[in-house]
Amino acid sequence: MLPLPLRPTVHLYKCTAQRYSCGKCLKVDRKFQCGWCSGEGRCTLRHHCPGPPYSSRWLDLSARNVKCTNPRITEVTPVAGPPEGGTLVTIRGMNLGLSFAELVGNVEVAGVPCSPLEDGYVIAEQIVCKMEATPPTTVPGPVQLCVGECRPELRARSSQLYSFVTPHVLGLAPSRGPESGATKGTLQKFVDDLFETLFSTAHRGSTLPLAIKYMFDFLDEQADRHGIHDTDVRHTWKSNCLPLRFWVNVIKNPQFVFDIHKSSITDACLSVVAQTFMDSCSTSEHRLGKDSPSNKLLYAKDIPNYKSWVERYYADIHRLPAISDQDMNAYLAEQARLHSAEFNMLSALNEIFSYVSKYSQEITAALEQDEQARKQRLAYKVEQLLGAMVQDS
Repeated sequence: MLPLPLRPTVHLYKCTAQRYSCGKCLKVDRKFQCGWCSGEGRCTLRHHCPGPPYSSRWLDLSARNVKCTNPRITEVTPVAGPPEGGTLVTIRGMNLGLSFAELVGNVEVAGVPCSPLEDGYVIAEQIVCKMEATPPTTVPGPVQLCVGECRPELRARSSQLYSFVTPHVLGLAPSRGPESGATKGTLQKFVDDLFETLFSTAHRGSTLPLAIKYMFDFLDEQADRHGIHDTDVRHTWKSNCLPLRFWVNVIKNPQFVFDIHKSSITDACLSVVAQTFMDSCSTSEHRLGKDSPSNKLLYAKDIPNYKSWVERYYADIHRLPAISDQDMNAYLAEQARLHSAEFNMLSALNEIFSYVSKYSQEITAALEQDEQARKQRLAYKVEQLLGAMVQDS
């Protein structure tokens, strides 16, 4: 039996799609050759941006020290925290730098330095920083940052104000327990249940989604391929792709999922739980001192236990049977069927057709250069398809 020929890979990409800011434009993979045409305020290919004398309006990552001007802050969470510091503040917006180094030492929250964390940085879109301690009398203030240099065109200031609050315990249930200990407060029980649910491969009748096993196996495969045997590195990869990318945001911002109002006090409390969640996923040692913030002290005795849950969770996933490409494709097909009513296929096809029409010459040229594409005459078929569509329209 002769092996089937490899199917050619053709990338169809539209620079303008969902790239409405300079930062989002320049973070696109370089192979797509997208750049920011500042004169027209859009993401496009260089030959679609007006040439000389306007060449200085073209920005792409091939230039040295390129920066997107006019950074903007659209959301700050939480908007309150204890003055002892240690609160993780998430800043979202546009044009928030093209590298993490541009933000180091350049973020202040209510006039207090806030140290950016590389794990929480999303190029141009999100900064997560850790608050330093400040006197309780510090007044509320906005978030202010500079991207690289503190020039007017590289500064941003939030419309939201950040306040410093001191949490007060208003009640505790149960109010008494045995001298031997083991009694849990109400909040502690909820936190335990939450972490147990998130870090379990089969909890309350729900099985682990195939996509998680498939992704974790992919990360292990990449580590093996590149000779990365440090278990901490593999652990961090998995933490960054699932719990620290999705779950921590849901914990800190339940309004993303539920139609609720989150008060500043609730916001501060959820930030403590989210910080505990992040500490549980960390491989670094949890050290405490007399200057440690209260949010670290509250769960100091519980974090080692939570860390063991995370390690057990990753180990349990590793032991699960591998997911074949066929099973994964079937899973994705089922998900597509379940959510088909939420996806407008005609609109998607129209977007693809618009892209192929606009870049037909580049696409056909690329197909002509690919050996497998030439054997299947894909360039000719694309031209036929475009011709038929034009005639029908």
